[in-house]
Amino acid sequence: MYGLSIGLALFSNICFASASLLFTHYSRTTSVYWMNMFKCGISTLGCGIAILFIPKIDWSLSNLYFFISGIVGLMVGDIFLLKAFTHLGPGRSLLLYGFQPLFLALAGYYLFQQSMATTQYIAILLLLGCLLAFSLESKKVTKTWGVKGLSFALVGVSLDTVGIVLTKFGFENNNTHFFQANFVRSLGAFLGFVLLSYFIKINFVKTFKTLSIRDKKLVGFGSFAGTFLSLSIYMAAIQIGHLASLSAIAVTGPFTATMLESLIHRKSPSIYLIVAFLLFIVGFFLLLLTK
Repeated sequence: MYGLSIGLALFSNICFASASLLFTHYSRTTSVYWMNMFKCGISTLGCGIAILFIPKIDWSLSNLYFFISGIVGLMVGDIFLLKAFTHLGPGRSLLLYGFQPLFLALAGYYLFQQSMATTQYIAILLLLGCLLAFSLESKKVTKTWGVKGLSFALVGVSLDTVGIVLTKFGFENNNTHFFQANFVRSLGAFLGFVLLSYFIKINFVKTFKTLSIRDKKLVGFGSFAGTFLSLSIYMAAIQIGHLASLSAIAVTGPFTATMLESLIHRKSPSIYLIVAFLLFIVGFFLLLLTK
């Protein structure tokens, strides 16, 4: 189950990081609020269809944890995260997910009695080293740490961490299906945006109509892969996995996003990217081999 949870988390993070390039583009051309509301709507629709086929719906109070988690992490947290994307780009913004393993290691230890093996500590340090390599590259390229963008990213990551902990609480001592958990989280976030639209002009339907057919397909695909598919798989990983180890896999986010950005802009990998890749490979396999 441990290896399965690591594999699910890896695939989930690759999906989200790939979609983050589309999230960044459409956050800039529409708005952060519209992009977030749209991807939450796609996730709610997809999960709503999926739960029609699961054998049993859980009606316990655990759904309240999922609902609040969606508002805190998927709505408010992603507002800050997408704002960071527009300032720094997805690769550099996702760097701050390197702090999440430390937060969740403490949460897992104190709240869920999850112990940490020595190899897991080493793996997390290697993956944090991977993030340091990205940070050095960022500083060399931009000549600045981008305080405003980094602040947005740090708030987004912190709220996402709270959301993950609430989700883990929701999965404790019940058999809630991960599609149901993602449906409740996505619904909570979407309804939050519906309420927010009374105070901020999001123009949900009007903005979608102004997009070209190509843009509609791309934003729909990105929302499906980066929210419905990615988060559903991540819910399954959280349900069976070790919190700190799973969050350490989040380093694949900046790695994947940076690689894709390099391919799109046709830039060869820097020495920092190569070092980061080697550190990631070693750290990932340490996590995978831990029993």
